[in-house]
Amino acid sequence: AKTPDRIESFLQEQKIKIFSSIVKINEICINKCIKTNNPDLEKEEKDCLGNCVNEYFDLRNNLYTQILNDKKSVNEKNNEVFNRC
Repeated sequence: AKTPDRIESFLQEQKIKIFSSIVKINEICINKCIKTNNPDLEKEEKDCLGNCVNEYFDLRNNLYTQILNDKKSVNEKNNEVFNRC
């Protein structure tokens, strides 16, 4: 019974992280790109929002890749040390 609870807990944490990312993207990109109070977005604002969201995801993906590579590197170094023992 514990495994489904752990999976459910993990999925709930991931949902919270995704929602937090969306809120953060909105906050950053809207503050950066929206310059008018006009209910219709100007072309420049639309372009800026699209670029901002893409840049945010590129950054997140790059950081995630870097973290995975660092973790892999640490694991490889640990294995080298333990194999020498």
